[in-house]
Amino acid sequence: MKSQIIKILNNREGQLLVESVIAIGIFTIAIVGIVGVIARAVHEGRTVGNQFIAADLAAEGIEVTKNILDSNALNSGGSTGGAWNAGVGPGIYEVDYTSTSTGPDIGPGLTNLNSASSTYNQLATLYLNDLGAYQYTRTSTSTIYRRYVQVEYINTPNSGNNQIRAISTVIWPTSARAGGYGVVSVATDFLNWR
Repeated sequence: MKSQIIKILNNREGQLLVESVIAIGIFTIAIVGIVGVIARAVHEGRTVGNQFIAADLAAEGIEVTKNILDSNALNSGGSTGGAWNAGVGPGIYEVDYTSTSTGPDIGPGLTNLNSASSTYNQLATLYLNDLGAYQYTRTSTSTIYRRYVQVEYINTPNSGNNQIRAISTVIWPTSARAGGYGVVSVATDFLNWR
């Protein structure tokens, strides 16, 4: 009888060891899965955040162009008598919230606008200042974003230069796994309706 009890106990000890190994394996698989999901969520959150900022920066490029045109319209009736589109000629420009004109055309220096990586490397970096605004001044914090605004005159019959199309594009590097660069473009047309 005593030997049978010892035999039963010995069998149970081996069974407890197997159950423990299986439980540790299941626990490990669950932890690895949870860590993988958290890592993916953090990556996707960063990606969505970058896209959101890029879309806002592209919209800001259009808004800066609009502000320049609106300022011209206000001044055209005054003593300066300037044109509504003064300082906003056809070309490619880097503008920020401090711009009062589009500045020099950087288009002639750009090669292959169809390649995001090539264009990105030719543009100036946008910096984030202490007020939370993006600009080209290097005294601020460097960001991953670069922007250009392409201006075109849309000449319809008998319109002269009364319609301008502005296309604001923001480019930023994405993770190596995604394969390169994110691009967001926003476009609008402005009319000399005044």
